[in-house]
Amino acid sequence: MGELDAEVVDRRTRTVRQCATLCDTCIYRPGNLAHLPPGRVQEITRAAIETEEHVVCHSTIGTPAPAICAGFARHPVGAVRSLLLRLVGAGLATLQLVTPPRKETPMKVCDNTSVGVVITTDAGDFLMFDRATFPPGVAPAAGHIDDHGTAEDAARAEVEEELGLTVTALTHVTGWWRNNRCRRLPGPRGTGHEWTVYQASVTGTLSPSTRETRNVRWLGRQELQDLADRTVAYAAGRLTDPEFTAMPGIEPVWVQWFANLGVLDITPDDLRQIDQKAQA
Repeated sequence: MGELDAEVVDRRTRTVRQCATLCDTCIYRPGNLAHLPPGRVQEITRAAIETEEHVVCHSTIGTPAPAICAGFARHPVGAVRSLLLRLVGAGLATLQLVTPPRKETPMKVCDNTSVGVVITTDAGDFLMFDRATFPPGVAPAAGHIDDHGTAEDAARAEVEEELGLTVTALTHVTGWWRNNRCRRLPGPRGTGHEWTVYQASVTGTLSPSTRETRNVRWLGRQELQDLADRTVAYAAGRLTDPEFTAMPGIEPVWVQWFANLGVLDITPDDLRQIDQKAQA
């Protein structure tokens, strides 16, 4: 096939391999799952377009069948500038769609710590979002301390990672050990987290993570109460897991923290049921 790149081409059959779907950590997925420096994806794409080449799916590099990245093939300019894809379009080469290999990522072990960050307006509205990962629920920014350093360091990092905002001040408002589950393997202390919850002042423009958040919005106290009532119904068995996931209330572990802050009206019995649900 002349000067064609043999990396993604079977010269014998004149076949061009292309991934049928985005790989698990495709550079064109939202959230920078490949952990590239800012602007690197644009640089890679621009270079491929300028040279009429293509981007190889990184998960297929080193395998017997490297293939063109599905994300690049969907790019409105890349698809028409790539020499190989133009040859396929002209009928001079055959396209073979391949399934990118799954990346086996070992599950993380929980460090038994969590920070939560409550952000409010002067009018008393709360910055909340639907969690895009387990456990389901509506919640503020939160996460493990991991290698961030201190709880304050982790709080600042989570607000930036999940919401794109910069913390200017933190006040410790509540927290203690909770036996709530997360999506990680149990840590040295079993299942649960030592929580540190802050109220924060922030600056910047909202730029939510599409990997971790959905439907980011400001909610008033009555709206939080309505969502908490839905969590009460969920803990009492009046809502199924799929129903709660599809239209969540407050994430169970957060109901206690908002009750501590005097934001919610919840009975002790309901709090106990909700706490059991957070552990389930």
